Amino acid sequence: MSNKRNIRFRDFIGLSLIAMTVLYSCKGDDIIVNDPDDDMRSISITGPFISASYTLQDFLEDLEGDGIFSDEDGLLYYQTRQDVEIEWDDLVTLNDVNSTWNHYIPPFNTGSGDDGSFEFSDRAILSHRNDVRYDSLDLTAGVLRIAIASPYGLSGTVTVDCPGMASGGEPVSITFTVYGNGMVSPEEFSLPLEGMHLNLESNDEAPYLSSLRVNTRVALEGLSYGGDLTVYFSLSDMEAEAAYGYFGTQETTKTDVELDFELFDEIDDLKDRVRVDRISISIQLHNSIGTPFYVETRNMRFYKDDDEDPYEYLTVDGSSTLVIDNVPASVGGEPGFAEVVIDDKSDSNVLDIANGFPRSMKLDIFSRSNPDAGSDPESEPLNYKLAGQDLVAALVAKIPFTLSAAGYERRDTIEFDFNDMIEGSENEVESIELASVYFDFENGLPLSISASAYVIDGNGDLIDYVLDEGTSIIIAGTAARPEASSFKVDLTEDQIEAFRQREAKQLILHYEVMTGKNGESVEITNKGSLRAKISLSAKGTIPN
Repeated sequence: MSNKRNIRFRDFIGLSLIAMTVLYSCKGDDIIVNDPDDDMRSISITGPFISASYTLQDFLEDLEGDGIFSDEDGLLYYQTRQDVEIEWDDLVTLNDVNSTWNHYIPPFNTGSGDDGSFEFSDRAILSHRNDVRYDSLDLTAGVLRIAIASPYGLSGTVTVDCPGMASGGEPVSITFTVYGNGMVSPEEFSLPLEGMHLNLESNDEAPYLSSLRVNTRVALEGLSYGGDLTVYFSLSDMEAEAAYGYFGTQETTKTDVELDFELFDEIDDLKDRVRVDRISISIQLHNSIGTPFYVETRNMRFYKDDDEDPYEYLTVDGSSTLVIDNVPASVGGEPGFAEVVIDDKSDSNVLDIANGFPRSMKLDIFSRSNPDAGSDPESEPLNYKLAGQDLVAALVAKIPFTLSAAGYERRDTIEFDFNDMIEGSENEVESIELASVYFDFENGLPLSISASAYVIDGNGDLIDYVLDEGTSIIIAGTAARPEASSFKVDLTEDQIEAFRQREAKQLILHYEVMTGKNGESVEITNKGSLRAKISLSAKGTIPN
């Protein structure tokens, strides 16, 4: 794709006429005085002579508006795009864990040879849904808290291990000292979880109940009548930089996603004369998450101006829902991609919508994770999600400039200060007897133009016509086969006198543009050019 250009489409339509306007703003004619006779001397004013080539490329950078591009073949097209992030932050949800485990310590007397050693194992559940399995997590935030309460009379140590939670390869472990009076040191163990890696255990099938193993080892001494040892375990405010496992079939819907069509604002005055013959609207899904998705776009609706109600809904094959049944997961850092395209060849009403000149469209996007989820756990894919990964829907509308237009009318006002153009003395202006304008065009643009032109004074009143209505100005051509058009306009002595006496100030050019030669559909490219050769000559006599 070529670099982006700036252009206003209606300025493009008028581009073919720009060459003509150059003539009327030029000054500095060459005045040639012939050998004088007894009483009068003749003068000949020739110029300026203009030879120029005008291409769309010359004007692309200076004209207003965004969204005009050209492809490798030079075909111009309008494109508008809106990227929408489909929030899947909840795909990996780490709820706070608050667990309390009571373990019974039977009576013992280590003095009589009883063993005061006991071991217990518990699970802290992290899955937030039965069909979600977490295999491992890398945390960027969170807090671990552990505390214990021992029955009166126990003394010794209680060690709590989390073998699946490690930082720098070292599993988390804390040893509490318990005293016969019920005191425990420390009262609570607290540890920030930033940089912590968790390896979790899960059931072989749903409900997976992914969990962190928590082991409690008790080493007591002395005489005990038994009782409950209580372990308080909590994980709070956890955030994951990376999560691996299987994330189930979760769903989300994003409503009222909007795409604006600025082009149709730009060419509002053309909507009764121009028809869009080609258009494509595509929904592109870019998936940087390591999880596949099913996506539907629903209720694609189109609006005019600031209307609250849509004037049309897109239907394709009789349905207002478009389906992308599988957006692949990201693999090796390469995002998965899927696309659905609706164009003028589809069984749809997209062309009718485009020719309604919408200002915006809205739609709803539904997505579901792991669309191929089955009952066999071994068939479920490994999912992952890293920080910053997301599912993005790109709404792209592309309108190639393959258009048809007929009867587009426009009036342009051109500076035509006749006395100033001659730029001579008053006698020299008064003595101009004949003036002619010569036009030679070679048109490689697919626009044909017919026009009339008339001159007005400073009050806006008509002085006279220069070109009669319906005069053929430029014949449509192509870049490969440009068409030549040549003509001459003679200004009569009466017209010259009228222009001088009434101080002609402006030329009004009323023109009608159509594509091709008969309004047929044409491709607009940046390869065609309009070559113009324009000259002015005037003759007369002035006193010696």
